[in-house]
Amino acid sequence: MQDVLGKSETDDGCRSISGCASNRAAMPFTVELPDDFVTIPASGRAKSDFLLVSGNFGTGGGTTGVSTLSVQRAVAPADAADVAALAAALTAARDATTGYRTAVLSDTVRVEDDGRRITFETRTPLATGAAEASSTFVRHGLGVVLAQIPWLPDAPSEAPLLVLWAGAREDEWVDGVGAKLAKAAATFRPVRDS
Repeated sequence: MQDVLGKSETDDGCRSISGCASNRAAMPFTVELPDDFVTIPASGRAKSDFLLVSGNFGTGGGTTGVSTLSVQRAVAPADAADVAALAAALTAARDATTGYRTAVLSDTVRVEDDGRRITFETRTPLATGAAEASSTFVRHGLGVVLAQIPWLPDAPSEAPLLVLWAGAREDEWVDGVGAKLAKAAATFRPVRDS
C-alpha cells in the first residue's frame, strides 16, 4: 500500500500523511491506499468538500469497473438520532450530488472506537430495469465516518465529520476488491495534534 499522497522514496522521506508536518493542516487524516491507486488533486474543484479522490483509474474498465476511495468533509445532520440514521443521511447527501439511489445495508452498520468511528456498507444500482439485477451494474461500497458524533457528551451541535467512501463493481467486490478496499479503510485515522 502507498500513503495518501503516493509519495516516492525520493520525496521528503515522509511515508505517512500524519508524519508530514507540512500536510497536517491540509489533510486532517491518514490512510494507506492500494498500490494500484492514483490520486486526483481535490483542491482544484470549486466548492468541493472532497479532500481526497483516488482510484485505479488507469486500470479500470470504464466508469463501473473503476475501484475508488475518497474522503469527504461533512457535517452531522442535526436530525440524525442514531448511527443508522447518520449513515442514511450522509449517503442521501452524497446521492444528491451524484443522482444515484444508494441503499445503506442496515445489517452492516457498526460503531467502533467509543462511537467515534462508524462503518457501513452500501449498494448502488447504476442502471434500472433488468440491468439493475446484474452485479455488473451495481456498485458495492463502504463508508467509514470519523467523528465527534452529536449525541456523545461535549460534541458540538454541528459535529465535523470525515467520511471515507470506497467502492467497486459488486462482482469485483466479491472477487477480492472489497477486501482490498476494507484493508485500506481500516487504516483511515484522524491526524491528532501532538
